[in-house]
Amino acid sequence: MDRNPLLPLSTDTFSGIESSLRNISFQSCSLTSNSLPAFARLINLERLKLQSNLLTEIKPNNLFSLMSQLIAIDLQRNQ
Repeated sequence: MDRNPLLPLSTDTFSGIESSLRNISFQSCSLTSNSLPAFARLINLERLKLQSNLLTEIKPNNLFSLMSQLIAIDLQRNQ
C-alpha cells in the first residue's frame, strides 16, 4: 500500500483478514494518528512499516494491546 496518500483507513479496513496479515507496509501514505486504530485488530501482525507519514502521537496501550506477535515497527520520518 506504499505511496498511496488517498487511501482511507477505518476500524473495519482489514475486516475478515485480521488474523492472516503478518507484514504490512504503509510508507508515504500521509497517514495521521487518527488512522492508527485501523491496525489495532491485526492480532498476528509481526512487522508494521509506517515510515514517512504524518503521525504525531501513538498510544501504544490501546493500539498494540492485541498484537502479541509484533516484532518490529518502523516509524522513521514522521512528525
